[in-house]
Amino acid sequence: MKAKRIPKNRYVFLDRIFPALMITVVAALVVSAIFSISIGEVHIDFLECYRILWFKLTGLGQPESSNALMSIIWLARTPRIIMSMLIGAALSLCGVTMQSSVQNPLADPYILGTSSGASLGATFVIMLGFGGVTWVRTIGVSTGAFVGATGASLLVLLIAGFYGAHRCQEW
Repeated sequence: MKAKRIPKNRYVFLDRIFPALMITVVAALVVSAIFSISIGEVHIDFLECYRILWFKLTGLGQPESSNALMSIIWLARTPRIIMSMLIGAALSLCGVTMQSSVQNPLADPYILGTSSGASLGATFVIMLGFGGVTWVRTIGVSTGAFVGATGASLLVLLIAGFYGAHRCQEW
């Protein structure tokens, strides 16, 4: 029986379509961002949002919108959408980092105890009394959750690394 010949690069098809795929993904991201900007308490037409954003970014073309609509789009909605996209990218990067650090594609914050550590840290800060004062409440609870999540993650990785190395020596 003759063995199948495996090409040097198995992903030739993916290499060919990757640029078109990325252009499609970026275009879908832009269209969904403009669509998200048009939705809100004040409904603004999709094309009007596009015209206002195009004018603000390039200075070309004068939209026939009021200054109130331009302010709503440029000062209120656009920063929120940009921040949402950046936070989504950061969360996906954290997920990939978590999955690669434990070499498990099914790893998530609930399995590894990160969410429980964040809850413990936030609860601890609230129990200490830092959750009552207005300006300290947000910073204190968030910081407590971050410290708890980081501590839980490091503890899990430390225990896994210690027992993983110990188990390898026994074999």
